[in-house]
Amino acid sequence: MIETSLRLAFSLGTFGTMAVWEHVRPRRDLIEPRRRRWPANLGLALLNAVLLRVLGGGAVVSAAAFAADRGAGLLHWVRLPVWASWMITILALDFVVYLQHIMFHAVPALWRLHRVHHADLGFDATTGLRFHPIEILISAALKSAVVVLLGGVAWAVVAFEILLNASSLFNHGNVFICQRLDELLRWFIVTPDMHRIHHSSRVAETNSNFGFSFSFWDRLCGTYRPEPASGQLGLEIGLSEYRQSLHLGQLLVLPFRGPAGSYTFAGTVAAKQQDRMIPPGDLQELLLRSEPPTVLDVRSPHELRGSLGRLDGAVNIPVDDLSSRLDDLANSRARLLVPV
Repeated sequence: MIETSLRLAFSLGTFGTMAVWEHVRPRRDLIEPRRRRWPANLGLALLNAVLLRVLGGGAVVSAAAFAADRGAGLLHWVRLPVWASWMITILALDFVVYLQHIMFHAVPALWRLHRVHHADLGFDATTGLRFHPIEILISAALKSAVVVLLGGVAWAVVAFEILLNASSLFNHGNVFICQRLDELLRWFIVTPDMHRIHHSSRVAETNSNFGFSFSFWDRLCGTYRPEPASGQLGLEIGLSEYRQSLHLGQLLVLPFRGPAGSYTFAGTVAAKQQDRMIPPGDLQELLLRSEPPTVLDVRSPHELRGSLGRLDGAVNIPVDDLSSRLDDLANSRARLLVPV
C-alpha cells in the first residue's frame, strides 16, 4: 500500500510539474492540440493503471519479495553492501528496459503494440503514458522475471519504478532546456531533445535513442544519435502511415489492424501497381480508406520548395536524394507504398 501511494504521488507530482512547464516554456508548437490528444493518452494511462492493479497486483515488487523470501537470485547468493545491491538492481532493470525497447521495435508482433506509442502526432508528457495495455503487461512480466533471477532489492525495485515513470514523463516533455544544460544532462539522463529524435517519422531516427532513464546505454551500444537531420524544430513527429489523431478505441485495436512491418503490397490493389504511378482517381479512393497507404512523394527539389510545397501525409524525398534515403524506406511499417 505504501509502495502504491509513493508511486502515485511521484507520478502526479511529476506530471503536474511537466504540464505547467510545457505551458510556460514549450519547446515546439504542437501540430495536434492537447484537447485532441490528451483524452486518448490519459485514457490509456488510466486503463493501464487499473489493469496493472487488478491483473498485475504490483507484480514487479511482488517478484522482489518472492525472491527475498526464498533467497533466490544472484544478489542473494553473494555478499554485497546494501548500496551496491540497490545500484545493481536499478541499473540492471534500466538496461533491461533499454533492451526491451529495442525488442519492441525489432519484433514485428511487438511493434504492432509499440506503434500505439509512436503514432502520437504530438510529443508531450502524456506521450510518456501512451502505451497499449498488452505492452504494459508484457513489460511487467519481463521485469518481474528479471527481478527474480537477479534477486533485486524490493525497495530498490520501488525506486526504479518511480524513476522509470518520472523519466518517461520528463523525456517526453515538450519543454525548453537551454542547449548547454541539455548537452550536460545527456551524459547521465535522457533529455526531451534526445528522446524526441526517437519519435521522428524518419525510420533511421526512430531506430535510435532507445533509453528511458539513463542515456549511457545508447552511447555504449551504438544507438545514440545527437541531433535529427531536420533539427529539433523541423523534426516531424509520429509515423508516416498514421497522420491523423486516433481516439482511445482506435488505439486499443491498432495492433490488430494492418501488417506488422516492412513495406507490404496488400489489400485491393494488385501487386503490379507497386512499380508504376497510380492514377489520381485510384489514389483518392485509397486515401479515403480507414487505413490509407503511405504516399512516396518523389519530385525534384525545386518542386518541393516551390508553390506545390510538401505533400501532406507523404514521405517527401527529392529525386536526386532518393538513393541516399533508401534506409528510411527499407524498414518502414507502411501497409502500402504509393509513388506519386
